[in-house]
Amino acid sequence: MIPPRTQCCGTKLPSYLGFAILAFVNTIVPFIVFSANYLIIPYPLWVVILIETLPALTTKLLIPHFLHHVPYWMRPLTAGACWILVAIVTNVTPPNVAPPLRIFTSMLAASAAAAMEVSFLGMTRYYGKAGLAGWGAGVGAGAVFCAVLPFILTIWMEAFLRTFIDWIYVLTGAMLMGFFVILPGAPVNYPDTQRKRSKDDIEEGPEATLLMFDPLEELSRLLSTENRVSLIKAVIRPFMIPLFITFATQTIIFPGISRALPASPAFETFFSYFTTYGFTFQLGGFVSRTLTPLFRPRSTQVPFAVLGLAAAVVLTNATFSLFFSPVLIGMLAFCAGLMGGAIYMIIMDRVLEEKASEPGINQEFCLQVVGAGETAGTMCDEEGPPCGNCFVRGLEDCSFTTPQPTLSSQDGSAAEAQTVTSSLSPDAIHRFELELMHRWSTSTWKSLCTIPEDQQWIQVGVPRWGLKHEFLLHGVFCLSAFEVALCGDAALDDDPKVYVKLALEYYDRASRSYRKELNSITPDNLKAVYVFSSMAFLINMAIPQCESMVGDDDSQSIMTRMVALFDLLLGGAAIVIENIDTLLADPEADAPMKAGLELLNSGLERPLPSEIEDALTRANVIVDKGVPIPGEHDVSAREAALVRVQSYRTTVSALRLCYVEDSKEKIKGLCIAFPGLAGLGFADELKSSEPVALFVMLHWGVLLHHLGKTIWWAKTIGARMVLEISETLLQEQIGSPLAGAQELLDGIAWAREQTELPPFGDVMDKD
Repeated sequence: MIPPRTQCCGTKLPSYLGFAILAFVNTIVPFIVFSANYLIIPYPLWVVILIETLPALTTKLLIPHFLHHVPYWMRPLTAGACWILVAIVTNVTPPNVAPPLRIFTSMLAASAAAAMEVSFLGMTRYYGKAGLAGWGAGVGAGAVFCAVLPFILTIWMEAFLRTFIDWIYVLTGAMLMGFFVILPGAPVNYPDTQRKRSKDDIEEGPEATLLMFDPLEELSRLLSTENRVSLIKAVIRPFMIPLFITFATQTIIFPGISRALPASPAFETFFSYFTTYGFTFQLGGFVSRTLTPLFRPRSTQVPFAVLGLAAAVVLTNATFSLFFSPVLIGMLAFCAGLMGGAIYMIIMDRVLEEKASEPGINQEFCLQVVGAGETAGTMCDEEGPPCGNCFVRGLEDCSFTTPQPTLSSQDGSAAEAQTVTSSLSPDAIHRFELELMHRWSTSTWKSLCTIPEDQQWIQVGVPRWGLKHEFLLHGVFCLSAFEVALCGDAALDDDPKVYVKLALEYYDRASRSYRKELNSITPDNLKAVYVFSSMAFLINMAIPQCESMVGDDDSQSIMTRMVALFDLLLGGAAIVIENIDTLLADPEADAPMKAGLELLNSGLERPLPSEIEDALTRANVIVDKGVPIPGEHDVSAREAALVRVQSYRTTVSALRLCYVEDSKEKIKGLCIAFPGLAGLGFADELKSSEPVALFVMLHWGVLLHHLGKTIWWAKTIGARMVLEISETLLQEQIGSPLAGAQELLDGIAWAREQTELPPFGDVMDKD
């Protein structure tokens, strides 16, 4: 006697747990792949939805017709191999490039997951209601996990979604463990029992005697085209259409119309609101998928009515903004998820029971094809007007206003700035990044270009390296956004504040990952680290000029930023010196670096204008007056003073070199190398706000002011530096060795004149 199909697989708990693991993994893996592939970068959202769901729908419609040819044990192994391949390819594929490859891996992951869903649902004919209940619980838990994963990774852990791709290996192992170890040892698991189970199927049918000779061949005969069409027709109206309507309605509620719902002030960003809304919705689905099998309801009329009512209320509220309470909106989302999950479990349970009297292979086929109605429903995503679109269109009444960031931080970066991209839709982010990359390739690259030989590796090479090193890519976006903010000609938004906030966010991201790269500099990342160190200098020059755009009242002083910049450039110089041989051996870096060195040592040295010579002479006099040298009786103090004097002399010589090269007009912006030429000793003096160091910095401010007439990132920084230093020196000279020194007053007057500031006499009169 053949045991009932639903009782031949052992105890219920292993069946429940095994199917829960299989469903959980099968739900999460494709989501991880979709998130890591950044499909929204090259395509609008509706195309991305098709890329992610159309392969799954096609697989669910087609594969049940052929799946009986594949042994049960081979199916999870094949899907696992596909997922591992996808993980490997995604890991080695840089973000934001090679759309066809990313599309292929996304479609492969979706198809593999759909095939596994078809196979596992078909297997519930052997495991009965325990297996189906486990499957529902696993899908619900996976959906809840996917709802909160982006927020946890990007906001709490400050990581990228791509970093989670390696967990596919663990999840694949969990799936195989659940299938081969945790599921009871039914005859469907192993190839040597495939024949036995096939015979059981056949013995229940009318042609049992003939089918015992070749079960696979006769199973194909039982699943003839005519029989399959008949089975599909029998399940479309009672099962597939209700599933389609259910999930189409759910998709309108989440994620579709969720972007148009009125927002509560309790949420600072759209991202936090969207995560909470999605979590509540998916939590309802998890609860119903887990508890419905316990109550065993038979009718879907009540869940359908409640789901329809919830959808109507949500749509009405999105249109007329009747209430803002996050509790009420969350209850509607929870209710929609609860009813959708209940309908799914009721329908699948009915398929399992109503087809139990038919041959087992017919029951399995029906369980496999019914799920296509769910996938077809999820393709009906009705995207509401997202806040990102309000942001791009410049609408002032968007429910989610972007918090004001602060420009100040300990290292001159934009730490603690609220993320702008969290309030943007993926499509809006995509558009902004396209604009910023276009800006780089047409204009911003010139900011880093000092000689003609730099063009190829700055304009073309840097974006290409950025595809491998995200900190450099974010640096490109940051510097380009600052140029848009300061120079205009924006494509997407006329408000420069938008681009300032984007720039601050990208710089914050870039700085965090850049610091990690500094711990392990290799030939692979050396060029990217070298370029970003120069890029960070320009960014920190641009930040003070944008303070007024975002209304920052707690900004740092220019000299505080200069101290940070000295550390930044000295660190970059140390990296270059330590790895100079590697850089010169690189074909892309070799030519421009050698050309720069040749220009530095070539050309006729023009005599400096007399006013500059006088300024440098005054600087040396100030060094002598500002650093008294003790007598020979105090050897240690005398030696320390002589070291300081020598450091200042080196710094003044570095200034002379910068003025000389500036007069040659061979290397544009060489003055930005001044911190590296001045050295660590001068940097230490500057950190202590020594008057002599501040006086020397006046002369660098003059150079930056002249540079700012041709380069946007230095536009006002030189004059602001001279203004701040001169006022500091005038107010604090009392008690200083420089008090009353005519050279000090003449130097300040000269620097203010060169930077087009009012004469310092006006300042003294005001004081």
